[in-house]
Amino acid sequence: DPSKIYFYNKVVTPKGRTSGLRSSSKPYYFVLHYDEEGKTMRIIPLVARGAFENGKRAGRVRWKATASEAAAAAAVENLHAPTHTHINKGAGANGGSGDGDTREDHLRRFLEVVGVVTVPCEDWDIVPADATNKGTGVAEESWDIFDS
Repeated sequence: DPSKIYFYNKVVTPKGRTSGLRSSSKPYYFVLHYDEEGKTMRIIPLVARGAFENGKRAGRVRWKATASEAAAAAAVENLHAPTHTHINKGAGANGGSGDGDTREDHLRRFLEVVGVVTVPCEDWDIVPADATNKGTGVAEESWDIFDS
């Protein structure tokens, strides 16, 4: 349906909270997972990391996801982990991997640490952007964001 807005693999920014900010100061996020039926998406923050050096993008801000390669790989591996599988049973250190923690609990804490959150789509605008590396994962990717 051409009238629908799809958030698959998009760069987004919060609606109405960023007017007047320079694009290099705005909060941008990449959509890791879009739940069309539930109208939610799981997003990861993007941060400005230098500038592109060559070609038509030379001098433009390079945006990268906040997750490291290992963190992104672990997140993908564990996204659909069974909720009944217990891990770190009895550890209890650092406020929370004690008896009864499930893979889902562990993953939720991990995703919070790297800034991944699930949000309602209605609160976000899609921002024009190009993925520039066409890498195999979000950790290797860079984005050129065309928001002015």
